[in-house]
Amino acid sequence: MQIILPFQESQQSQTQQPRLEEEEEEDDDDDEEGHEGQSTLNLTRPELIGNYRMSNFYRFDIQIPMDPTDSTTITYTINQNYPFYNFEIPGISSRFRWSFWSCNGWSLSVAKKARQKLGGTNRMWDELLRQHQEQSKSSRLHCMVGGGDQLYTDLFWKMDIWVPWLTMKSHTERKNEPFTPEMREAMDEFMFTHYINAYFFETRLGEAMASIPTAFIIDDHDIFDGWGSYPDYLHSSHVFQGIKEYAFKYWLLFQGHTNDENAVAKDGYFGFEGYSWLRRFGPNVLGLGLDTRFERTLGQIVTPQTYDMTFNILYEMMAKPSHRNIRHLVVFLGGPIVYPRLTYIESILQTIRRFKAHKTQLCNEDGPCKTFNNQFGEPELLDDLNDHWTAKIHKHERRQFVQRLQEFAKKTSVRVTFVGGDVHCCGVGRFDDRSMKVRKGPADQNHRLMYQIISSAIVNTPPPKGVITLSHLGALRNYSLDENTKEIMERFFERDVNGKKLGGIMNSKLLRRRNFSTFVASSDSLAVSIHAESKPYSIFISTAYQMVIPSLNLNVQPLSAPELKVVAPNKDQYQLPPVLDIGGCGDNADSGCFIDEDEVKERASSNANTICQHPNESDCTNGRNNKDNQPRVSNDGNFIGNSFDGDVEEFKTPLSERDQI
Repeated sequence: MQIILPFQESQQSQTQQPRLEEEEEEDDDDDEEGHEGQSTLNLTRPELIGNYRMSNFYRFDIQIPMDPTDSTTITYTINQNYPFYNFEIPGISSRFRWSFWSCNGWSLSVAKKARQKLGGTNRMWDELLRQHQEQSKSSRLHCMVGGGDQLYTDLFWKMDIWVPWLTMKSHTERKNEPFTPEMREAMDEFMFTHYINAYFFETRLGEAMASIPTAFIIDDHDIFDGWGSYPDYLHSSHVFQGIKEYAFKYWLLFQGHTNDENAVAKDGYFGFEGYSWLRRFGPNVLGLGLDTRFERTLGQIVTPQTYDMTFNILYEMMAKPSHRNIRHLVVFLGGPIVYPRLTYIESILQTIRRFKAHKTQLCNEDGPCKTFNNQFGEPELLDDLNDHWTAKIHKHERRQFVQRLQEFAKKTSVRVTFVGGDVHCCGVGRFDDRSMKVRKGPADQNHRLMYQIISSAIVNTPPPKGVITLSHLGALRNYSLDENTKEIMERFFERDVNGKKLGGIMNSKLLRRRNFSTFVASSDSLAVSIHAESKPYSIFISTAYQMVIPSLNLNVQPLSAPELKVVAPNKDQYQLPPVLDIGGCGDNADSGCFIDEDEVKERASSNANTICQHPNESDCTNGRNNKDNQPRVSNDGNFIGNSFDGDVEEFKTPLSERDQI
């Protein structure tokens, strides 16, 4: 199929309808000429979704039918005089293929010489696009998932406008200093121009987005380094919150191809305040992109309300007959939820901050330890460590989240897999049953077996050898999530990309190479390949490390529509339905989970009204201005946007919203 999008910024042109023209599969000569027979599909006019000064953001929403079995190549252009691009629409029953990558940019500390030594910015992008373009039609990527840090915005702190605020000595002054109109103008201009440069001039991300549908989650560098993991006097300050506003404005426009108004009402984003999504990746996979930044504070990653909404939606979807063939839930997180502990370093830095040693002359601007502090006067590494799911401060939240996913897997026979980036290396970890009998038994009967795929970075430099050594030290022992679950880092890399044997427990769990990963889903497994960068100037750009994640095959009854409301109190104890159970009950939830009264009262009060019951969609307001404490959900219950539903032979893909997979 060929789509022609007539577009000029004039009132007359905006009334023209885009045209979709049929073309024969074999007739490659006519790719750029089109045909006379026009489709009657509903091709909407371009919609203005945002602007910066004289630049406007438009999007086209286009619905494309799916073939029952084969992929369909879609060729499109704008005004018929721009380059022609194409992308693949999978068949309804075809295996879904996607890639995952993260960290598409350079940290400020990486010198130009170091970048060149690695082979430059686009070496792994060239490899990803080569693999996609050289594959046969049936083996091309249907989607790519950006796992956060799609660009690095930290450069804006070098602007002079922030100097007076950064040099304030008083925490109270910094917290209360207004976000001035001049600051707003500076952030608006910076974010717009930085996205333009990052997408279209610095990396090949823009080229990839033109030919591979996308789904993005946000991480800290899309806002700035460490966002959400700073002390409250910084995080709650007017300046930090003002920066966040512009970061999310342009994240929605450039990465989500939407705006705040449409994100929930039309495009399937959900969350008490943030922008999480749940999308179908072919017939057998659900992908959950969890927003771990909008609601983040030093003490929490995601609000309880958003967790409850997530599990309500998951159970509601799995109760539909059209979703009975879902075998995998892939949870995309900015950072890995299984990763080596660095608790000893974390404890040292917390102690230093507690006793304000970082405020001494040693760490001042002219002191010998001046690099110990960041530009905010806080220990430089502490925000990075607090950013990790494995940090002590997030231990309880992490355990509850994983336990709820275990319960979901047990009730639905859906394998849960985590995919994350952020750490600039690759590896594989897993949660597993503590019982040797279960671990040695069939994997398709073990609902606690959840793999973690770590894939980072596609551009940024790998960590120093010393950091990887410390991480391997942290992985020497296996940790316990709870009394039923252990967590393990796999010895996944027996050899380096050049064939040299790594071996040993101090080298084989994390590989310090730039990388991306690819996934192929089927009803009985999820095939994973981590493509690690070979050394510069070698013949082969990447080496693939492969594994297969088996599906679950539990004997479960089909779910009926779950009860979504919190149960009223019953004298001395409360009983929460499994959908809203925070997760501390583990395997006892089936037989009735009774927990401490005060704890449940607190949860019940915080989790009430987690589903919008208002008859009017407009009453479900944005959480940032949400006076009624209502979450942000769409009125029609379409939480996954224009996604492929198994009982409808239709694939709806807005051309400038191609992450709706």
